Amino acid sequence: MQTREETLFLDGPAGRLEARLRSVPEGESPRGAAVLFHPHPLFGGTLDNKTLYRISRRLPVEAGHHCLRINFRGAGKSEGEHDEGRGELADATVAIDHLAALFPGLPLTVVGYSFGAVVGLRAGVGHERVRTLVALGLPLQPRWDTSFLARTDKPRVFIQGEEDEFANRARLEGFARTLTGPVRTVIIPGASHLFTDQEDQAVDACILAIEDPPTT
Repeated sequence: MQTREETLFLDGPAGRLEARLRSVPEGESPRGAAVLFHPHPLFGGTLDNKTLYRISRRLPVEAGHHCLRINFRGAGKSEGEHDEGRGELADATVAIDHLAALFPGLPLTVVGYSFGAVVGLRAGVGHERVRTLVALGLPLQPRWDTSFLARTDKPRVFIQGEEDEFANRARLEGFARTLTGPVRTVIIPGASHLFTDQEDQAVDACILAIEDPPTT
């Protein structure tokens, strides 16, 4: 089934933000909308990350969700300069606001990968329209504050490689046990932070998380 993707530019606080929107197939009834945030731009992360790209291709067809990806400031054709997550938080809020305005009656999901999880989920926690938060490769390191994930009752799903260099299985599951409310962890056996050769398993888990988020 064919889906249509369009390129657009959002007005961000540091200039234009490059974005791509893929819609649910024509004639189908959408069930929600998701915004995807990419890994660290200084290490090659952009909206063209192949795991996020695969999610954006499958979500509209398999889960009936419109899908928006953006490039944070300084990445791709987005204006501005990298700001170590500070300004990027504002970029993420712009993207969520845009999706909320486009689809006022639909529940929203935030999906973030690595750096995009730290920034995007933080924006999603405080946004009234966001229902579900999904993190791929959440980095649990001192430089990144993830304490905000304990200050919400929104469903949170963590999809992690068993051998993730920035938070392996033991560390991720230990962190998840400190959280209350609806939380689910999904461990991809043998996978690294990049989900090399196992991207489809991560994508499958992400789609399931959006279709059937945890309730307890």
